[in-house]
Amino acid sequence: MPYIIKRTPTGYKVCLKSDPKKCFSKEGIPLERAKKQMQSIAISEKNRSLFGGLKPLTARLGGKVLLKKELVDKYFPKSYSTYVEPFVGGGSVYFYKDKLDHKEVVNDIDPLIYTIFKGFQKYPEDKIANDVNGDYSKADFEKIVSTKPSTDYDIFKKAFLINRLSFFARSKTFGKPRINATFKGYNKRLDGVTILNQDWKKVVKDYNDKNTFFYLDPPAVAADSAFTYPAVDVGELKKVCDEIKGKFCLSYPDRDDIEKVFSKYNCNKITTKYVGDRTTGGQTVTSTEWVITNYKEGSARPKRSKRSEPFEEVLKSKGIQPEDYLKLVKNVAKSKGYDPDSISFADDGVHKLVYDSPNGIRKFGSAPLNDYIIYNMKEGIDFEKGTAEKKRYAYHKRFTDGKAHEKYSPWELSLNILW
Repeated sequence: MPYIIKRTPTGYKVCLKSDPKKCFSKEGIPLERAKKQMQSIAISEKNRSLFGGLKPLTARLGGKVLLKKELVDKYFPKSYSTYVEPFVGGGSVYFYKDKLDHKEVVNDIDPLIYTIFKGFQKYPEDKIANDVNGDYSKADFEKIVSTKPSTDYDIFKKAFLINRLSFFARSKTFGKPRINATFKGYNKRLDGVTILNQDWKKVVKDYNDKNTFFYLDPPAVAADSAFTYPAVDVGELKKVCDEIKGKFCLSYPDRDDIEKVFSKYNCNKITTKYVGDRTTGGQTVTSTEWVITNYKEGSARPKRSKRSEPFEEVLKSKGIQPEDYLKLVKNVAKSKGYDPDSISFADDGVHKLVYDSPNGIRKFGSAPLNDYIIYNMKEGIDFEKGTAEKKRYAYHKRFTDGKAHEKYSPWELSLNILW
């Protein structure tokens, strides 16, 4: 573990083993709390990656913290060139989804949200952590609110602090006495992302393209925070959705007219929980929400059978001649030290290829899924130039675990030959 617990005059601190001067809190804390903090940091670091899974930077009442996994994993489309989120809010869905190779645009009309996102894109994570981590009182919060910072960094720091320390992130009253985070991963996650502070309709209009996917999570009620804005009119929302050239996924709290208004689209009602409902004293409350899409992916999509058509037929359906694909596979295999004559197509409808290894027959590659060779063969036709290399980078980043695997294992065969 790359952390240590250091004793100080005010208590204990969790610090970096490589640089003990860099700690995760300004003041010392009790030993037992420091031990729990170190375990939490270690788990967070292990699970954090460029490919999604980061926590939202800010909070929102009724946010999608408890719905993000189902939304992204079940309802988001398989492919698109540009991802646009006109109501990013706290970023629960945005930070959960994979970044991979598409362009990303996030927008929020709230200038506080815009300032926070831009700050985490621009300023070093360790500097932010060093400057904001610590224990705070109500008096500290009120003092921060009253300050009038002059530099861009101080404006960002104030915006983040009053949001993070306030009651349910309304930026009005004090509610949370401690900030303790490393913020690792946000610089990379926001690198190259377009961050806007504009009217949502303008954002949709500016990025309206057949290859764009819009995730829309508009406010159903007027905002109750330091920045006030009205709920989005359902009729106006429907009109904008009708003009979208690409794909959209809309999530909206359940109300009687939603299914009727969006009747020409795929409408799915799901059960979820909202966080911070005032009527329940800030506790979660079970509710229902509509997920509306203009494409067939989603809960209405039939589940894919574990056994599909043979991989050679899959290739033909993509416009690829199986013999051309196999030739490229064998060339790659030879360059990686494998016997090209030992490779042939699998016919079980589950795997792509079979390798006759010294340790027995090994099947590898998932028949329904694309790989580097397919992306490379279809660049300029079905995919943009450069897609293959970006997908390869993402695949190796995700699946290279640093462990030693047997040369002829399906894992190594897929990694070395197909990617």
